[in-house]
Amino acid sequence: MKRHVQVPGIRQWAAEDFLELQSEPLKALDGFFEEYGPCIIRGCRATKNADETYNLTAGLVALEGTDAEGNRCFKVVPFSGMVGTPMPIYLTLANSPVKHQYVDGAIKPIAYEYYAAASVVKPENVPFLELKTNRRGAFVDVIQDSNHVFLTAEEREKLNNLAGYIHPKTHPASMIVFDDGETLQHKYDLSQQVTYEYTLEVSPSSLSFGAAEEVKGLSITSYRTKFVGGVSTGEKEQVDYTAVVNSGTDTFSIEDVAVTAKQNNTESQRSGSVLVTQAGSGKTITVSLSQAAGEVSWEYRFSVNPAALNFANAAGSQNVTVVSDKQKKINGINSGNPVSVSFSSAVTSGSDAFSVDGNTVSATTNGTETQRNGTVQFTQAESDKTADVSLSQAAGEVTWEYTLSVNPESLSFETSGGTRDVSVTSYKRKYINGSYTGEQVNVGCSSSVTGAGFSSSGTSITAGQNNTLSDRSGTVTFTQSESGKQASVSLNQSKGVEGWNYTFEVSPSSLSFDAAGGTKQVSVTSYKRQTVNGIENGVQENVGYSFTVSGDGFSSNGTVVTAEENMNTSTRNGGIIFIQDDSSKIVSITMNQLAAIINNITVTGIRYSGTTVYKAEAQYPVSTDVEIQFEATYSPGGGNDRHTVKILIKKDTTSETNATTSGYDLFNGKCTPSYYGNQLFNVILGDIVAP
Repeated sequence: MKRHVQVPGIRQWAAEDFLELQSEPLKALDGFFEEYGPCIIRGCRATKNADETYNLTAGLVALEGTDAEGNRCFKVVPFSGMVGTPMPIYLTLANSPVKHQYVDGAIKPIAYEYYAAASVVKPENVPFLELKTNRRGAFVDVIQDSNHVFLTAEEREKLNNLAGYIHPKTHPASMIVFDDGETLQHKYDLSQQVTYEYTLEVSPSSLSFGAAEEVKGLSITSYRTKFVGGVSTGEKEQVDYTAVVNSGTDTFSIEDVAVTAKQNNTESQRSGSVLVTQAGSGKTITVSLSQAAGEVSWEYRFSVNPAALNFANAAGSQNVTVVSDKQKKINGINSGNPVSVSFSSAVTSGSDAFSVDGNTVSATTNGTETQRNGTVQFTQAESDKTADVSLSQAAGEVTWEYTLSVNPESLSFETSGGTRDVSVTSYKRKYINGSYTGEQVNVGCSSSVTGAGFSSSGTSITAGQNNTLSDRSGTVTFTQSESGKQASVSLNQSKGVEGWNYTFEVSPSSLSFDAAGGTKQVSVTSYKRQTVNGIENGVQENVGYSFTVSGDGFSSNGTVVTAEENMNTSTRNGGIIFIQDDSSKIVSITMNQLAAIINNITVTGIRYSGTTVYKAEAQYPVSTDVEIQFEATYSPGGGNDRHTVKILIKKDTTSETNATTSGYDLFNGKCTPSYYGNQLFNVILGDIVAP
């Protein structure tokens, strides 16, 4: 096992030296316990809980497994303990990397922390240590098994065979021991022993190299001198040796006595050593090695992308990608990663439109109608390298905002109609990129009308008289030229005034009746015609009416008028008043009836033997043929034996006779007709006399 030493002088320690120092004791520790297999070295004691689980103390265990590179290994590792776990549990070898940042800036492992991972599930195809409550498998100082015994079966049998042994009277030289502890045999052997004194010399004791690749040689002397019984014989013979680079192997190499240093591409001096080991004696000589640091230079890189930026007319910002770094070179070879280098930026033209902050280029809103241009220059610090970015911005976008409004937005007209004016506002305003330029231009517009009875001319709207019985509505739409925008005025007009023209007539206006009375017809005309605003529109409706009759002997059912028989000798007068419904118009007709002339017709008789001549004589010539009828008795005294006698007086005559059966008394006289014209016929029954 390697034991590092420090001889007078300043030793350069390398990382592998410390790793070696670490590995030697761990190698011994792991190797010792590997002999006994996976086991508990310390701790891992189980305590039972009330819920049938166990608490395990932390400890130290030896486990078999694989290392971080996947190679089989055996290691002593810690166990952190557990609380509230079922038993048994199974421990397997596990590791986790510990990482730090290296000089080159990369995060890499600096160590691997090995530990015992616990599981209640028995692993498959993986070495493990089973922990039970009885702590079986714990390492103790005394172990006896098939590989470790205190007395073998052969030794036990040999010891048993010494029973009855008798010590001899003489002894071999190896059993005779002097006061100095040496045996007689040993002293004899020394007087005959051949020994050698080894010599190993290396020159020079150190080598220094430049930064470039270089080869230098060593002078190595290795021999031994022969001694017999401690006395030199003077004989010398060459002894083999080995020369290896035991530190700085990434920089130095050796072949025979030629030491080569690779080119140093770092900024630091590098060191190493060559270990020369003599065969047989194990003597070693270390030759220190050193190499100068590499030559450092910097390569600057500076670029801007894209080389041109185009902006819309609105305000906005764009970023460019600036690559500004420097690459360290050692001996002309890249070393490490590029290092950022600061830069500055400024607008060299077009500063009224553009600005820059770092790698962000901004443009204000282009309120003009022309394209704007400019340039931004980027300058790298240290190297003063420059890169230009050309800038352009589109001309401002010209738009027009159209306005169209009317006032008022509604008009109401009376029934009679009329003309009203509205105020129409129609213009457009100029904008560049949405900002008002102050320019305003009037824009013409046209109008159209919907709705019966309405018309327009320019901003004047006319409504004719509404001769309907419904409210009228319409719309005047103003349409702006260019934009097509529309604004409307709603129109309303009251309906016409409804009226009625009433007609009420009765014909004839007078009626005349003769004394005999009778029935006559009148014609009643009663209707109304609708008017709107005083103008008839052709709608006609019949209108009912009522009537009142006055005057004795007159009656009516409306259009039929009846005059009863005027039995009076004076003229009768009357009238009918007709009253029209709704309008209450009154129409009157007059009526008159002639006075009656009583024409008495006297009946007498002359009784002859067996025959009576009856005579009817009128007071005035009758106005029509009149039949006089009466009854005459056959015998005096008015008995019921009667017979009927009829006498016809011709028109315009006054008398007539009729000879029939003899009679005595006259009864029930009447005439047919009873009246005619203005004559009322009255029958007077006289006497029957003898000749």
